Order: sequence, then structure tokens, then C-alpha cells
Amino acid sequence: MYLESSSTKNNLYYKKFGFEAKKDIHLGQTTTATMLPAVTLTIMVREPRYSGSSRLRAGSGSSSAVIPIKLSPGSLGKVVVREGN
Repeated sequence: MYLESSSTKNNLYYKKFGFEAKKDIHLGQTTTATMLPAVTLTIMVREPRYSGSSRLRAGSGSSSAVIPIKLSPGSLGKVVVREGN
């Protein structure tokens, strides 16, 4: 599972559920025009957890899927915009 957190306090909360911080992405910068601070997103991942009947089965009608994510240095810090669903 994958998540992006913008709060150090929340990072500690997510660690309790098995998420591990993998990489920080720094977005924006403080400028006199906006006076808004830069935002740091922490990329966190963990293995999916299953219990009993919640395990995915072939033909179960579930649309959920586990997709492995590989982070590469060249892809971090870029903004991807997808239109539509």
C-alpha cells in the first residue's frame, strides 16, 4: 500500500500501522509573493494485510488489486496530472 503524508505527526501515526517512510519530496518554496512555506510529502509504503475472508480471491468480484510500486530518483518531485477517471 502507498500513501503520501504532509505531516510529521501523521507519519508517526502511520508507522503504527506498519508504514515505512521511503522518500521525502519537497514541493514549492517560500517566496515573498506568497509567504507560503514549502511542503514536504513523505512517501510511505507497507505490504497489504489480509485477514480471513477479506483475502482477495479469483472471481470474487472485487475490483481491488495489489500493485507493486518502484520509486526511481528521476520520477520524484514531478507533478503528474491525469484528466478524466
